[in-house]
Amino acid sequence: MKQFLLSLTAIIILILNSNAQCPAGFKEVIVNIVPDNYPQETSWTLNDAQTNAQIASGGSTGTTICVGQNICLRFTINDSYGDGICCGYGNGSYSVTLDGVLIAAGGSFTNYETTYFNCPQGFACSNPYNINTGTFAAMQNNTWYAFKPDSIGAYSISTCGSNTCDTKIWVYEQCGGLTYDNSNMGTLFYDDNSGGCGLQAVVTAYLDSAKTYFIRIGGNGSSCTGTAINWELSYIGPIQGCMDANSCNYNPLATVPGPCLYPGDPNCPMAPDLMIVQATVASSLYQDQINAENCYVNEGCLTGFGMRDILRFTTHIKNIGDQDYYIGSPNGNSGQFTYDNCHGHWHYVGYAEYLLYDMQGIGVPIGYKNGFCVLDLECSDGGTAQYGCGNMGISHGCGDIYSSGLPCQWIDITDVDTGKYMLVVRVNWDQSPDALGRVESNFENNWAQVCIRITRNAQGIPSFSLDTDCPTYVDCMGVTYGNTVLDCEGVCGGSALRGDLNADTARTTTDAQLYVNKILNQTISPTTCKDLNADGAITVFDAALVNNCVLNGAPNNDLCNFPRGILNPNDTVQLSIFNVNTAQQYIDIQIKNPTTKVNAYQFSMSGIKILSVQNMVPATDYPINPEFIVGGNEIIGISYQGLLIDKYNNPAPLCRVFYSELTDTMICISKITDIVNQNYERTIHQITGSCFQHTFAGIDNAENSIAYSVYPNPARDMLNLNISLQKSEKVNIQILDVVGKVVYQSQQQTWAGNIIQIPLDALASGVYSLRFNAGGVSVTEKVIVSK
Repeated sequence: MKQFLLSLTAIIILILNSNAQCPAGFKEVIVNIVPDNYPQETSWTLNDAQTNAQIASGGSTGTTICVGQNICLRFTINDSYGDGICCGYGNGSYSVTLDGVLIAAGGSFTNYETTYFNCPQGFACSNPYNINTGTFAAMQNNTWYAFKPDSIGAYSISTCGSNTCDTKIWVYEQCGGLTYDNSNMGTLFYDDNSGGCGLQAVVTAYLDSAKTYFIRIGGNGSSCTGTAINWELSYIGPIQGCMDANSCNYNPLATVPGPCLYPGDPNCPMAPDLMIVQATVASSLYQDQINAENCYVNEGCLTGFGMRDILRFTTHIKNIGDQDYYIGSPNGNSGQFTYDNCHGHWHYVGYAEYLLYDMQGIGVPIGYKNGFCVLDLECSDGGTAQYGCGNMGISHGCGDIYSSGLPCQWIDITDVDTGKYMLVVRVNWDQSPDALGRVESNFENNWAQVCIRITRNAQGIPSFSLDTDCPTYVDCMGVTYGNTVLDCEGVCGGSALRGDLNADTARTTTDAQLYVNKILNQTISPTTCKDLNADGAITVFDAALVNNCVLNGAPNNDLCNFPRGILNPNDTVQLSIFNVNTAQQYIDIQIKNPTTKVNAYQFSMSGIKILSVQNMVPATDYPINPEFIVGGNEIIGISYQGLLIDKYNNPAPLCRVFYSELTDTMICISKITDIVNQNYERTIHQITGSCFQHTFAGIDNAENSIAYSVYPNPARDMLNLNISLQKSEKVNIQILDVVGKVVYQSQQQTWAGNIIQIPLDALASGVYSLRFNAGGVSVTEKVIVSK
């Protein structure tokens, strides 16, 4: 390790002066960052691409460094929000130069953008070898090639022959924005040992002469490091087959006419037949942990944030029928596919699903699975590989494999209780015909099941074991592997839907509106059918969840699969009072939400009776009318169209609350019930500067008020008091208990922006009053101490 650090020091020199010249044997890299309005979301790294050692990193500012002249470099710029640094929130940009030559520049990207430079040819898809058909030797593990066919048809890519190391072949349809690893994630075609020549790889690919393909040749892990990999790219020929869609043997890939058979002909192929290889599921199960990222949570692969406990396994789907199961191109089947911006690929809806049932047949939330690609990965039953991720399907006699190392190839057991469960893996469970209308000949083998037992140790950490006593799943109608389930009222095959408040057997915007109306009128209580996140309460979050189902539930039916609902601990939203006008009888509420846009909110006021509420968010962004009850104290804002309150680094106006009557000497935001972000997740919420003290005579206004914030509230060990002052002043501070006894007292000199820290170590849990005097204004704020 010491030798490595000395070596690294010898080849990397940090230079603080951007105009400095690098010594002989080094090159100058300048990273320039112009941040957008949210610089805290920006970060970048510069790595040695061959060793992955980090050379430099930064946030919203760049640097100048000298690197060894032969180092292959990888620059990655990240945006944690996923909207780049241009141009929605300021005109940010970045650039990278090498010895004065511009290498990369931009600003309009999503989560990240990566550039390789100063690398040997073929090291990355951005500097591949341009090839035609022929034989080649990949001199380094993971060598990239670009190939534009001169003819449409079938091609063979093979490492069979003289190689002795364990090889792999990856074929991609794009380079820019590509997310890939050593699995088949992001591939168009892929093989690892399934081509029929042992440890070597063979891909039979249908390629289009109008496209450029990126081929990666490498080894399984480091098995081919230091060894040249010999491989061949050859044209097999056009695909011959029946080109008449009315025939029973129509081949949608065919470019050369072949013989056709028509219904009634005894030689017509019967049908496709997809099956799950149950033994593969059982033998591949193992436990793992993963730190949840936004993509996995948003896709539904994980049921919460933080470190998650998961069970990984491999899914092997075969077509044992005598006809292909054809899906087609994602672009040509928009109703079957959704595009995932996080990982840059399409999801095929309704292909593979993983479920966990307790032994009473009740489903347990464990994440959702969508197939991101359906292709011929093996043809061990005598088929011929034809389909890839650009034109999907499974040929008869072939199979598709989702290996356990792939993203989302798991179930999330973090929150699953101890006990015995049945893991069900199923394919085409809704028994849909393929894109050509071909119906499977058998659906009983579309399911596989494994019983597991989950236990936890004294620290609550889960573990699992296989349970061989595993009765076959039977639905509530008594049908083996049937799809009939209990509705939310407990009726087998019933029509009651969770979230369908008006009981019209459909979830619509009206249901979301009814949620809000009933919450404000206090005429709704949590039941299985109504409590969509199963937390024992009905809030605007339930309204937002059903509205998300209405707006975005098709084709991603997981959004309508309740209970669901996640707290995002990475998003904090603050509400505060920033203006009180007792003459015109209104209070202005402001919002601060620097990390997320907001879809819905619910909070309560005290000290007033509400007369009306006016939206203060720009109507171009969030044209809603906040909802309330005259004379009440609760306010709900929600966009039924799915529109959002923009992100605000600094507090911005949210709404103006007009009141008809004062009911206390303190006007406060007494409670935030829920705030829902752009991904329909709960956020952490805080009340800052929540109260305004007045006299019933109405003489207190701006000149008799002061801007302040108290946080966190509830607090445990320390309370922070931030007061906006024009000059340095003495602040008298007291904390009183519920009977008015002073339990803490101090006097501190402070100024605008200075935070006064108040220790709470000596206080027991409970409700207290914080009283302070500054600038001639006295303020009392309720605080909660929670040990």
